[in-house]
Amino acid sequence: MSTDGNSPGGRPSGPMFAESLGPGVVLGETYEITRLIGRGGMGAVWEAKHLRLPGRFVAIKVLLGGGGSAEILSRFRREVEIASRLGHPNIVEAIDFNTLPDGTPYQVLERLLGESLGERLRRGPIALAETMALVRQIASGLAAAHREGIVHRDLKPENIFLCPPPDDSPIPRVKILDFGISKMRGAQTFKTQESVVMGTPQYMSPEQASGNNQAVDERTDVFALGAIVYEMLSGHMAFAGDNVLTVMVQVMQGQPTPLQQVMPSLPASVVAAVEAALQKDLAKRCPNVAAFVQALTGRPLDARTGPVPAAPGFAVGDALAATLPPEAAAGLSAVAHTQAPRAPAAPTAKVKRTGPGVLLALVGACALTAGAFFFLKGSVHAPPAPVDPTTVAAPPPAATPPAPAPVAPLAPAPAVVAPAFSKPPPAATGSSSRPGREVVPPEVAAELAEAEALLAAGQTKEAARKAKHSLFGAKTSRAYKVLTRAACAEGDLTNARAAFLNVARAERKSVVAACLKSGLDLQ
Repeated sequence: MSTDGNSPGGRPSGPMFAESLGPGVVLGETYEITRLIGRGGMGAVWEAKHLRLPGRFVAIKVLLGGGGSAEILSRFRREVEIASRLGHPNIVEAIDFNTLPDGTPYQVLERLLGESLGERLRRGPIALAETMALVRQIASGLAAAHREGIVHRDLKPENIFLCPPPDDSPIPRVKILDFGISKMRGAQTFKTQESVVMGTPQYMSPEQASGNNQAVDERTDVFALGAIVYEMLSGHMAFAGDNVLTVMVQVMQGQPTPLQQVMPSLPASVVAAVEAALQKDLAKRCPNVAAFVQALTGRPLDARTGPVPAAPGFAVGDALAATLPPEAAAGLSAVAHTQAPRAPAAPTAKVKRTGPGVLLALVGACALTAGAFFFLKGSVHAPPAPVDPTTVAAPPPAATPPAPAPVAPLAPAPAVVAPAFSKPPPAATGSSSRPGREVVPPEVAAELAEAEALLAAGQTKEAARKAKHSLFGAKTSRAYKVLTRAACAEGDLTNARAAFLNVARAERKSVVAACLKSGLDLQ
């Protein structure tokens, strides 16, 4: 079935409504729907295949009921525009935006295979080493949004998707979803006016819960991330209650059960980092996700920024960085789960803790960082968007090009996705530009050749842009080689290592050598 009124098979034609979509329907003469991924009260997500790119599958996200209110329509379009603008590997990839003949809008997003972090947490807590590796990826995507002046405002486990790693790494690849209620710096739309409460109560910051939306900034996402890390490590929500009002009161006035009491085996620096992220006073909270990641893992988020300043006596090295060797990480995982029985949640419980100076030192560190952050923020421009990072913090194993992946469930709708880590569709076929190279569509091969020429000419940013764009047509090791070398040339070790994870084993030696010439060691 097509959307132009010429329905094959003798079926009657007519206006196309979102409720009538189904397998065989072609949208925009490009995407043929194959099956339903998930459906909620306000929308549905369909799997579709690209008719001109063999092996390319996408997810079509459609609003039901004629599109809804002007506010919902605005959020819906905003979500795909922001994802497209950021173009970060830890943020769901936006491919297209269009409307059905009846005016109902739809998004075309990458298809993600796997499960949400919320689904993963329903099976229990996550080991410390894996938590650190996942948090570095989440923070990398958030930092890219924050550099563009975008605050997510609804960060929660259901909006964090865990995809199969592109190689034999045990750490899933993170994708952040749903920027529908995000706030842009300086925006004055109905979505950012005072006294309008936006977000999910259990992960909402105090400033959001009180309706003080003018105070919302990147520290709002730091609070939400802190609540998520608390839950990842403990298996319990930081803020919980029988109803929404109770939860919001806890967020504004209560305290979660001390993490040290729930997880006695955790390093004091990890406990202090989470507690600092959950500070209700914005002035005392860590100023950005980079400061939180360094406090949590003992290593800076981005090699370009260097270490976050810390107060005297603040030992971040004890946090056990997420980039430990596999055998050390495995040992850390065992230690993290060798713990005393968990205490029941008691948000207002007071317990005697060891090492209170760690938290005080961290608060001091965050205060110093805040001063430096806001001074620099007013005097320099934001750095360019990252090349193509994913911050899985583990030594680079052998990699193969990543599979095309499904999409997140709709913002208001419950998550319904493909089975976790199911087998991806076959790779794209076509002609390659040189013998022995990956078989890719001709247009992709041409774009990659142009990217390589730009890289050879020293135009690293444009080369990275071309290589990233080629990934829309086919996921290739060749593209990730360009992205890795471009990041190395820019001195960006974090992004270089992330892209390097997708480079084929046989091609890694030459990439490592090229990066060494730029002064960066990928090993």
